[in-house]
Amino acid sequence: MWGAAGASGDNSAVLSGGSGGFTKCEFMLQKGERLSILVGQGGEYGHRVGTTPRFGGGGSGGANSDYNGNSGGGCSFICDGEGIPSEGEAMRRMLAVAGGGGGAASTYGNPNSPGSGGGECGGDAVGKETECGRGGKSTSGGIAGCSGQNGSFLQGGSGYGKESNVGSGGGGGGFYGGGGGGGRSGAGGGGSGFINKAHPGFVQGETISGPKAGPTEKLPPENSDPDYQDGFGKAHLAQMGTGKGRNGGDGRVVIYVDGKRTVFAFTGNLQTLVL
Repeated sequence: MWGAAGASGDNSAVLSGGSGGFTKCEFMLQKGERLSILVGQGGEYGHRVGTTPRFGGGGSGGANSDYNGNSGGGCSFICDGEGIPSEGEAMRRMLAVAGGGGGAASTYGNPNSPGSGGGECGGDAVGKETECGRGGKSTSGGIAGCSGQNGSFLQGGSGYGKESNVGSGGGGGGFYGGGGGGGRSGAGGGGSGFINKAHPGFVQGETISGPKAGPTEKLPPENSDPDYQDGFGKAHLAQMGTGKGRNGGDGRVVIYVDGKRTVFAFTGNLQTLVL
C-alpha cells in the first residue's frame, strides 16, 4: 500500500511536495475476520488551518492573508476490527501503515523541501533547520518548525502562517505524523510507516520511505510494482506559468486474500473487508 503525497506550493514552483511511502506485509488471519481500511487523501494546494482536515491525517498548511500553506498527504492503513483505533489500541489492532508526504510552503523566498512519507521514520523536511518539520517516528510525532504544530498519532502537524507572504506546509499523516513547517518558508515532515511485528499473525513485511522532494515530480517507492498505477502517492510540481501549486496524489491499498485481489482507492470513508 501507498500513502498519499503532500501538495506543492505556489510561488515556490521549483519544489514538489513530499511523496507517499510504501508498506508491504503478510499476515495470517482468521476467516470471517473484519478489517478496516483507510486510504489517505492527497495534500491540498492552499489548504489552510481551520478548513476540513485531510482524510488520513495530512496536516493543514499555515493560514496567511496572502498565501496559504499546503497540506501534507494522509497515511493509508489496515487494522483489525471496526473503526479507527485509538493510540492505546494501536498495538492490538493496527496491522500496517504507509506514511503520507509533507506539504510544501508557499512563499516568494527560498522554501524548504518537504519530507517524504514512509519508512520506520518519516522523512525530515530539508532546509533552514529552525523552520523544517521533522518526520514522524515509530513512537512519537515529528517535531515542528518554529511556531508550527508537532505531529501526533495518525495526524500530521499544522504549518505556521502569520507573517507576510508566508504559509508553511503541513506534516504528512502516519503511524505518527510529521511535524508542520514553521517560520517564513517551512515545509512539513513526512509521516512514519509501521508494521505490527508483535501481532500474532505477522509473517513478514517492510516499509520504505519515498524519495526526497525536489525540483522534479517525485514518484513513491515501488512504483514499478504491478499493483501501482500512475498518480497514486505522486508528488507534483507547481503548475508552471500560473504559479499555482498542485494537490498530491491519493494513496492506494491492495489486499490479497488466498490469491484474490481487492483494490481500495480514496473515498473519504473508512472501508471494510471481511476475510
